[in-house]
Amino acid sequence: MVKRALNAGIRAKYLLMDSWFSAPSIVSTLRQHMGIICMLKDHPNWRYEYKGQKPRLRDLYGKLSKKRGKARVKASVVR
Repeated sequence: MVKRALNAGIRAKYLLMDSWFSAPSIVSTLRQHMGIICMLKDHPNWRYEYKGQKPRLRDLYGKLSKKRGKARVKASVVR
């Protein structure tokens, strides 16, 4: 669907998507065209590149600094 939109000349700065579509290959491909905003899913075979490493999501989450209190977003990464 995104490919059809791009081919039709529709442009966007960001794409907001559900974690259902957050496979690393999809995120990597779409990042070439626009910014991606999504929740990630922890899958045993999926790795997300971060600072030259490719950790599993649960390991990456452990490395991020957390926001204390009743924050709705526990941690985030901007690349």
